[in-house]
Amino acid sequence: MKGFCFLNSFLTVKDFILKKKLIKEGDRIIAAVSGGADSVFLLYALICLKRDLRFGLSICHFNHRLREEANEEEEFVKSLANRFSLPFFSERGNVKDYARKNGISIEMAARRLRYAFFERLVNENRGNLIALAHNLTDSIETFFLNIDRGSGIRGLKGISPKNSFIVRPILCLTKDEIRQSLNKFGIKYKLDSSNLDLSFKRNKVRKVLINGLHRVFGRSMEGRFAVLFENIDNSLNAISFFVENSLKGNGFIDKFGA
Repeated sequence: MKGFCFLNSFLTVKDFILKKKLIKEGDRIIAAVSGGADSVFLLYALICLKRDLRFGLSICHFNHRLREEANEEEEFVKSLANRFSLPFFSERGNVKDYARKNGISIEMAARRLRYAFFERLVNENRGNLIALAHNLTDSIETFFLNIDRGSGIRGLKGISPKNSFIVRPILCLTKDEIRQSLNKFGIKYKLDSSNLDLSFKRNKVRKVLINGLHRVFGRSMEGRFAVLFENIDNSLNAISFFVENSLKGNGFIDKFGA
């Protein structure tokens, strides 16, 4: 564990947290851990950084009850909490039933129930921030999915590092970088069989489109997407700044309110 904490990838995560102001001293972070590689890496990164950045840490897990191994994954995450003496919060939901009753997809139902769980934890004062394990590769997948949805320019900046009480500290790393770090130190994680199901559009984007881009442009193309997302975000912030100041200069905001 000590050697793991000196990984360059953790220094990258620390720099990203500080640059994006995701976590401040005294925050109480609840790491959402599914048991998969990304969330296990997130947990280890936060464990290694919590003393330096001075934040509290606990773990939560939402059991979607969609796969035979779901209960095993819940026990695996609980064992991690016990190993590192961290508070553990869990909940189980009937995703299929919720999807049927609300006429929505399994993916959407799972997301709604999961985020409702996160919101309850914050409202119950279990912590003030939920840390999710979205990474740069996830952000690129979202970029293409948003294009498919006919998104406006805001949908082309990928996944945001912070939304309300949600923070994404490892958004600066690719899936390959995360798995290489875990495998280097023999750290165990669970494989989610649903990630192989090509009936889910995101999986198809990952397996077909992203892998195709790797073959054409090389794996370094993911880093170029990170620059693109940063440029789009900076452009949007600049537009908002100039519009707001223009309206203030014309007295529009003073007359009609912000």
